[in-house]
Amino acid sequence: MRAKHTLSGYQLTSEPGLTVVDSAIKEPDVLAIGVRELAEFVHRRGDIHLRYDRSTTGAEGVAAQRKAQQNRSASYQREFSVRHEFDVHYGLPDEPAKTQHCLLRGRIDGCDLAAGLVEEFKTTRANIDLAHAHAGALHMAQLKLYGGLLTLAHPELTELRLTLCYCHPEDGLVKTDSIDCSPAELQQYLEQTLAVYEQRLSQHFSYQLLRNQRIDGASFPFSTGFRPNQRALAGRSYQALCEGTNLLLEAGTGTGKTLGVLFPAFKALANSSLDSLFFLSSRSTGQDAAQNAAALLAKTEARVITIIAREKACLVEGMPCTPQACEYARGYYDRVSPAVEQLLALGQSSPAQVESLAIEHKVCPFELSLDASVWCDLVVMDYNYLFDPQVKLQRFAQRPNTGVLIDEAHQLSERVREMLSAQINRWQIDAAIASATPTAVALRSSLVSLRRSFVRVINQVDTVDAAVEFPQALANRLQSFCDELVAQGAPGDPIGAGDEALLALYFAALRFGRAQEWSSDDNRASFVRVASKTLQLTCLDPAEHIQSTLARYGPNIRFSGTLTPLALYRKMHGHPETTLLRAATASDNDQLGVYVVPNIPTYLRRRSASLPALVTLVREIFDARPGNYFVAFPSYAYLDAFTELFRQTHPEVPLVAQVSQSTSAEQERFIEQFRSSQEPLLGAVVLGGMYTESLDFTGEALVGMVIVGVALPPPDVTRDAIAQHFDGAADVAEPTGGSVGEDIAYRQPAMIRVVQAAGRVVRGPSDRGIVCLVDERFLRPEFSRFTPVHWNHRVVRAQDIAAALQSFWLGNADAHAPATLLE
Repeated sequence: MRAKHTLSGYQLTSEPGLTVVDSAIKEPDVLAIGVRELAEFVHRRGDIHLRYDRSTTGAEGVAAQRKAQQNRSASYQREFSVRHEFDVHYGLPDEPAKTQHCLLRGRIDGCDLAAGLVEEFKTTRANIDLAHAHAGALHMAQLKLYGGLLTLAHPELTELRLTLCYCHPEDGLVKTDSIDCSPAELQQYLEQTLAVYEQRLSQHFSYQLLRNQRIDGASFPFSTGFRPNQRALAGRSYQALCEGTNLLLEAGTGTGKTLGVLFPAFKALANSSLDSLFFLSSRSTGQDAAQNAAALLAKTEARVITIIAREKACLVEGMPCTPQACEYARGYYDRVSPAVEQLLALGQSSPAQVESLAIEHKVCPFELSLDASVWCDLVVMDYNYLFDPQVKLQRFAQRPNTGVLIDEAHQLSERVREMLSAQINRWQIDAAIASATPTAVALRSSLVSLRRSFVRVINQVDTVDAAVEFPQALANRLQSFCDELVAQGAPGDPIGAGDEALLALYFAALRFGRAQEWSSDDNRASFVRVASKTLQLTCLDPAEHIQSTLARYGPNIRFSGTLTPLALYRKMHGHPETTLLRAATASDNDQLGVYVVPNIPTYLRRRSASLPALVTLVREIFDARPGNYFVAFPSYAYLDAFTELFRQTHPEVPLVAQVSQSTSAEQERFIEQFRSSQEPLLGAVVLGGMYTESLDFTGEALVGMVIVGVALPPPDVTRDAIAQHFDGAADVAEPTGGSVGEDIAYRQPAMIRVVQAAGRVVRGPSDRGIVCLVDERFLRPEFSRFTPVHWNHRVVRAQDIAAALQSFWLGNADAHAPATLLE
């Protein structure tokens, strides 16, 4: 067991009530290893071919297996458990050797001890012969390991017949492949396999010893020490991770929350049972922040890797993921081991370094990052790799000794709702029918039948937006289309090869069918609607999925600058037991001035009439202290109207405006104008877009933000269904105004955009800036309850804004009430 420590070198008890206690988690006495995991690490060879790896669900596999086992003998046993204990010895030079006890375990799908029969079932919709050719050697390796374990437990066995059984989820048993082996052969195979894995584990455990020594000796990376309140934030984060408790943490602008959470998390690796960390973010900017923070901790020499999207990592146009079309997929498993070792030797590796090594070793960069991540201390990735049932990484399916750090946690519920939802539209089907590829032509009748089924569903309603019952007949037709497309495969012909329309329809159909299954899990409520010839299935409440997913890992810290009211977010995340914590802002009391202007109406029907007053207000704010400002709007239409009038009346003021569907290069140029501008600049942007979330504008890059309107999402039947669902649920935190359902469906997503936009202004301890909220609704309790507690806003009429701002910029503003650490 590891020694217990506090966060060495820091007197965290100086913050009232924040004493950091010793670790309460003990390192596990036994490390459990699955037979499949062992087989894949040692015996996987050949190519990547995603087509044969992801064709059925676990439930379908179990059903097909049960069907195939119906006529077995009375002595036949299903799900037969086998296990074997072994030790791994490791250590550092000149130190006593250490021992890790390990348990290899698994469940044999079926065995008959009397007949000497061992069976392993594999379910697939792909061509059986091709599936066997692709992965049969690996499947047989797994089966031989099961056989070796069985003969150790039953020495009376003299010979075993090992049989691979390939099943179609509807048709049952399709193909078998059998070999006969003696106990001596199987035990030798098991012993040789374990020897390879033991060597890798010994290296890894020895590395962790050295890593822990370096982490214990590492100090906070800035000579100036912690920012105000960052020490307390770090102390509570460390305490939660070491005690195994979950934390929901709101830490405002300038707190340094990314490093304030990541530094103690590294310390916890050395002083608790945690052996690795996941850092999840919903945007690439959040991932960049984590990489930058980890780079500051380089003295620990910890292994850090960032997993980017497959399509971003892919080196071949069209992302075919087949050995015939991609040289990086062909023979991947024969070349990947040295590439992984070289990548791990780098310590912290960027996506660019992963790509460089992938090209050098001629392996897929995305799969390389996944294979290396298993041995890394910190894995930085998007939410979907843990929460999306269709995208999640199976190798991370359950890791109780991995701590989970979730950045931008205000987005977690909505992002997971999207992952549990699906949609399919008429145009996707029409595009596939219009395709002239051989596969599309062969499936023409199936596609036409699918379109007829789809049209019958959307014709049920006589409005453009309405709820419908779940269309089971259409779901069955979608599944049949997917099956037929998979069955069309031939060697070298991937699903939908060369046909983007057919491939897009396949993935949409597959996801819609899977979403039906997800919506039935954990009794989650779902909602189906037809809108503009699009069929949508929406998960109304993702809380249980969030809770059940995070339960597979160690303690988690969900943090953001926008989590007010904390109790409501705790409910939305499905963690009623989570400790709530609000960190005080790092800013001085006069760094941020917040002003509410209630007398310029922003309601849709009154925008045209009030637009001249808004233009005048923005000009007066700009003149009060020339600098870089954003004016943020709830829609492009509102933005365009303002931009046109402002340029007409004030052509001398430089104004740049966000445009929809801009390229990444155009977005970078827009941002760079503000970060490098020599003259004051005004920017018109849309609330909720990339310019108002997750970007750092330090110093003079942005001195003010004018937020026009509360940015309520437009009403629709799905959001109304979400509101009704939560209003009908029990034990939801009571709001101070309005309904809980309206909070979650409308006001919470609206005010997230507002608070996130405001958070772009003051980013560092020396920054000063203003936020002007234009709308009388910001004063209503049902909206103000979502604003940060440290906002001591002042109500100022539009005609008085110049005098109020002059006072602020001269340093005469009323002191803001200081925020405190609250639980």
